[in-house]
Amino acid sequence: MAAKHFFTDPTHLVSSALRSVTLTNPGVALDAENKIIYRRPGHAPQVSLVSGGGSGHEPSFAAFVGAGLLTAAVAGTIFASPSAVQIRQAILRRVDGDRGVCVVIMNYTVGGVCLGATRGHWVDCD
Repeated sequence: MAAKHFFTDPTHLVSSALRSVTLTNPGVALDAENKIIYRRPGHAPQVSLVSGGGSGHEPSFAAFVGAGLLTAAVAGTIFASPSAVQIRQAILRRVDGDRGVCVVIMNYTVGGVCLGATRGHWVDCD
């Protein structure tokens, strides 16, 4: 029977897609363990913008990392949001927080719960 997909191993699909983003955009780097695409150091200081979501069709949030856009994107597995631990790693280790960090929460329940779980611990929301 012929294969119906472009990939051979679904367990590596998300990590392969994220690695490919770094090949096509040299301005970003990958934290493979936490599935975080982030801007490489050296850009002008700014408020860091972090978002993320599941990887249903592709890790789409990763495409929004760059100048004037997101500072980091955190990918979940296929059809699942990233964990609060992954998001904390992005905030604490992969973006510059000197000017502040804004976590952009998408308008869907699971994403809001996981991303929102980091709010009170890492970002002053007053």
